[in-house]
Amino acid sequence: MENKSPIKLKKFEFNEHFKNIVIKNNTAIIKLQETLPFQLAKICQTSISTIESLQTTTPQQLVNIKATVKNISGTKHVKIESGTLNTSSATLVDPTGSITAVFWEEWVNCVELNKTYTFTNFRVKRNNYTNEIYVNTAKEGFKLEQSPDFEDKLADAEPTVLDMTTKETKINVIGIKTISSYFSCTACGKKGDESGKLLICQACKLTQKPKNKNWYAKLFVENVAINDTFYLIIFHQELVKLFQIIQKNLHNGLTEDDIKAILLDVHDLNITYNIADRKLLQINVKG
Repeated sequence: MENKSPIKLKKFEFNEHFKNIVIKNNTAIIKLQETLPFQLAKICQTSISTIESLQTTTPQQLVNIKATVKNISGTKHVKIESGTLNTSSATLVDPTGSITAVFWEEWVNCVELNKTYTFTNFRVKRNNYTNEIYVNTAKEGFKLEQSPDFEDKLADAEPTVLDMTTKETKINVIGIKTISSYFSCTACGKKGDESGKLLICQACKLTQKPKNKNWYAKLFVENVAINDTFYLIIFHQELVKLFQIIQKNLHNGLTEDDIKAILLDVHDLNITYNIADRKLLQINVKG
């Protein structure tokens, strides 16, 4: 806007779905010397998007929104290759709709329930599991400031697909239905077939010595909050995390009886699981 460089475009495409112009390899960009035959509209860099409009916004774009905070989650710890990151989430509402916002690291405790804020540089994201749009704090440039409440009536905070199919609760392990193990391929991670002292991966056809032992268990657990019991399926990745939390090491030398004894001592464990198939999705380390 400072330079105001007038140009003329030739051989471009217009995307009807996203309502944007696509610049191709053969697009001609011609700098104009003459005055444009129309009034130049000023672009407001701090324009505020409505939550409803975010549903048709292309993921990865940066947006600014004004919203009231509802349903704040507790802090969770997410393991990545370089360490652990803190994260929390909240439901944001304005008069047009509601959306989930995810806050990372220094922004985890930046908002308060039922207060209204103007958020600058939220990153629009799409959930790979539910296909829903949500917003994320951008790595750089994100900021917020408290704003006056909306004069218009706020929309209801709609539950997300993930909210309706998953549940967070606290459990005690009271029994073990089954427990089994298998070796995975060191190259592709798929389950391998043992042949004597060797492991043959049917996916990538790699022959190797058995090294990566994976465990699977079906637990009988108690929902601490309502004194209800149900079976819970837990796979190797979450078993590793569980052992880390209770300061144990899930190594190849452990027997089934060793693992059973350790699991039967687990209590007051905060988890998120899939309601339909009773699969453990993640262990929630409360901050």
